[in-house]
Amino acid sequence: MNLRDFSIASERREYLEKALSINLEQVHNETVEQAEDVHCENLIGATSIPLGVAGPIKIRGEYVNGQYILPLATTEGALIASVSRGCKTITQSGGAVVYAYRVGTTRGPVFYTGGLQKSRILYTWVREHEALL
Repeated sequence: MNLRDFSIASERREYLEKALSINLEQVHNETVEQAEDVHCENLIGATSIPLGVAGPIKIRGEYVNGQYILPLATTEGALIASVSRGCKTITQSGGAVVYAYRVGTTRGPVFYTGGLQKSRILYTWVREHEALL
């Protein structure tokens, strides 16, 4: 039997419980299982992950300019403290300069440009010459 043969999470969960002699009742989550926009293969439920915040961090860019708090979900001890120290260092050095593009996920070529400024130039050039490519 393949897990993809099951159409709903409860069927997959029940199959795994029997096949592996385990109890998965703690991962049952009706809200997640009924949602139509859940993008997870072989869904069997959901779990909670501790959520903390790091920062503030100064970020400058085309769409943002200010101090921001970063939410981080993790089970790794000291991770948020480490990220917060990084945020402090970045902020004290003038902040992070960022550019954001809605490009999506790709399995295509990756270009190393050496920095954000050159990446932005490359991105603009590709957009302007997309028909030729």
